[in-house]
Amino acid sequence: MQTLSTDIAPAHARGSFFGFSQTVVQVGHVLSPAMFAVLTENVSAASGFLFLGACSLSVAILVGMLVRDPIRERRQAEQREARV
Repeated sequence: MQTLSTDIAPAHARGSFFGFSQTVVQVGHVLSPAMFAVLTENVSAASGFLFLGACSLSVAILVGMLVRDPIRERRQAEQREARV
């Protein structure tokens, strides 16, 4: 996540971006095992693992679909300028 953050964070706000992203990560570190335990205890172990899998898949989809890649955009712009 820090590599991804380095690529997408504005240069003037990297510290704030890292601080916010680490806060989200720490909340996830607390909530993920807690929700797994609650689901496993009250429903079944399969539901706990399905929850973890769904969360992982949703993060991958969100990153893949919503996070833009400024480095790739910059390279594409440079290639377009080189052709002109």
